[in-house]
Amino acid sequence: MGFAGAQVLTDIGHVAFLDLGSDDGVVIGDEFVLYGEAIPTARDGALQVIGVTETGAAARVLSMSDNVFHQGVVVRLAKKMR
Repeated sequence: MGFAGAQVLTDIGHVAFLDLGSDDGVVIGDEFVLYGEAIPTARDGALQVIGVTETGAAARVLSMSDNVFHQGVVVRLAKKMR
């Protein structure tokens, strides 16, 4: 996951970029959950895909806890659009 330039997330609705795209089966509307730990125990945030290319996707932040967007955060597909 990355951001265009230096990004400080302060609110819901900001856009993040994923290194997964249509080549990986990602489509607009898919939702991803973020876990701050390698062994997920609690959902720390959620993203919904709003744009997709073959190798990447743009996703809107739906929810987040403090400081969940950092290197090493685990991102997993939670809801799949058909």
